[in-house]
Amino acid sequence: MTFIALKEKLHEYIEQADEKKVTAIYTLVEDEIDHTGFEYDDETLDFLESRVQEFHDSGHPGYTVEESMEFVKNELKKRGL
Repeated sequence: MTFIALKEKLHEYIEQADEKKVTAIYTLVEDEIDHTGFEYDDETLDFLESRVQEFHDSGHPGYTVEESMEFVKNELKKRGL
């Protein structure tokens, strides 16, 4: 069974499992769940912070998610996609 298939099967099982079973599964993986957050190294953090600062210094107001999505949709439409 593929990795993706395993994840889907587990997800389906957990969606239908009773509270006792979900609690038991959670207990097995609890420590890992608390440590799954991705952490950037210092060099990457410095780079990202400098890019944020450059953006703020540029004075550009930026775009909302809705404006960005509308732009993408219009570009795709222009290109016949």
